[in-house]
Order: sequence, then structure tokens, then C-alpha cells
Amino acid sequence: MKNKISEELFAYLPDLVKAALNQRGNQIWDKLCEIRITAEKPVMIEAAGKLDFLKYDGRKIIAVRENVQKIVDSVTNGSMYSVNETIKNGFVTVRGGHRIGFCGTAVTDDSGVRHIKNISSVCIRISHQVNGCALTLVNELYINEHISDILIASPPGGGKTTMLRDICRMLGNGICGFGPVKVGIADERNEIAAVYMGVAQNDIGTAAFVCDGYEKTSAIQMMLRSMTPDVIVTDEIGNETDFKAIQNAKRSGVSVIASAHAYSFDDLCFKYSKEMLTKCFDKIILLKNKGQIDKIYRRENHDY
Repeated sequence: MKNKISEELFAYLPDLVKAALNQRGNQIWDKLCEIRITAEKPVMIEAAGKLDFLKYDGRKIIAVRENVQKIVDSVTNGSMYSVNETIKNGFVTVRGGHRIGFCGTAVTDDSGVRHIKNISSVCIRISHQVNGCALTLVNELYINEHISDILIASPPGGGKTTMLRDICRMLGNGICGFGPVKVGIADERNEIAAVYMGVAQNDIGTAAFVCDGYEKTSAIQMMLRSMTPDVIVTDEIGNETDFKAIQNAKRSGVSVIASAHAYSFDDLCFKYSKEMLTKCFDKIILLKNKGQIDKIYRRENHDY
């Protein structure tokens, strides 16, 4: 019997891969993070943080080019042109919020990458929403009656995006005795809301709305002009332009909750500077081990 995730993904998978996953039983889908298929290489899966070979009847499955092409054709409905604007970024979001990434040869012109050809590798990243994972941060979301400006930092895979998504859900539905607030999501890489055919596949809260695929600065400016958000949420800030956009939002009276890659507070300060962090955020929350809080730095306590 299929579960929801397998029903969403089976249309894209080669028959032998489906058969091998079926041998694992339905419980595999709760742990599965990635399916990696490369032409002439063994198919690999990542489940519960462990990378392993996918086997059928005890034998490794070796993918052929036709397996890769089947996935590409399924995702694009046989027309690469129809998804060029998305696929040039290296991935396409499908029903359920799952992301199918591609690796191949870039076709470029003066404006940059136009699309990808000769696709040889596919990575299917399974979307798992963890409602309630941000409950440990409930008391940090407000300062008096004002939404805190928060930066959530962790190493790659540390749970930043999952935490941001749950914060959007809680604020958009109402939390801490406060009613719903207008949450604008600048979802440049379509990882928070996972919009598919104009509809967010993840639960981001009743009063939340999404600008997906826009560069962060453009998305923030657009929402400030047209959507009157109470708070803007964005993932993986990384340069001075992003910080300037955040400051612009704050000058407009809009709170900002964001994430960034960092292995420690010192690493964060090395990348961005303590002065810039102080200007933009009331609190910096460091995560470890898939969403567990390591330490919280508060500007009001002169922690940074």
C-alpha cells in the first residue's frame, strides 16, 4: 500500500527503483531524504542521515541513461522549454513540495544559463514538514507585542529551513496569544513553501503569502510595496545586498526572520561582521543536530 509521499513521487521513478523501494516497506518513506540517480552508477538513497545503495533482491541497482531521461521527461512532460525558467536553476518543484534537481551541461548566452542539456544525474529531495518543531522558539518570537527580528543559523542540513517553515505556520495561524499576522515569504529557492502550480505544498499558515523564485531583494521590495506584511521570512541570506534589503524592511516597520549557514557564532561574525548582525537582528539562534537549539544570543543582553 502506498503512502502519500510515494504516490506523489512514483510517477517520476524508474520501475526498478519503485520495486526496490517497495521491498523496503512503507516505513522507508518517513526516513527517506534523497534518491540519487546517475547514469551508469549505482542508485543511492539517503535515509535518516545515512547514505546507502538502493538494492533490489540484495543487488545494487545500476542506473542507465534511459532511467535519467525518463525522470526528465516525466518532470517536464516531454518539453524542456516549458520549465526552462525553473530548470536553469538546477531543479523543479513537483506536487507535494518535493524537489527534483538536475546535473548536466549548461547552455548559456550573454544573460547567463538558459537551460541544461545532456542531463546525467538526478537528485530527488523528499519534502518532510515537521509541524511543531519550532515550538521551542515560541517565547522568542515576540518582544512585548512586536515580532522579533531573528536570525537562525546552523551548518548545512541543520534544520534551518524546516524551522523557518514552522515559524511561518505558527505566526500565520496565530501563536503566543496573538492572532494571525501577515507573513511574507521571500522564497528564492522555493524551499520554504514549495509552491507547485501556484499553490504552496507546505502548510505555511493561514495569513502567509509567497514570492517564490524571485531574488531575495526583489521579493522583499515587491512585498513591501504591494502586500503590507507584518513580518518577512527568508532563507539563506548571504551577502551585503541581502542585509541592505533586511534593513530596508526594518525601516518600513516590518520584522524579519531569516536563516544563514554558520558552524558557530564566530563563523557567523567572520562572514558578516558583528556590526551588521547587530543592526539587523534582535536575536541570533544557533542550531545543532537537526533543529536542536545550541545557543541563543540576544542583543538586549549585550550577548553580541
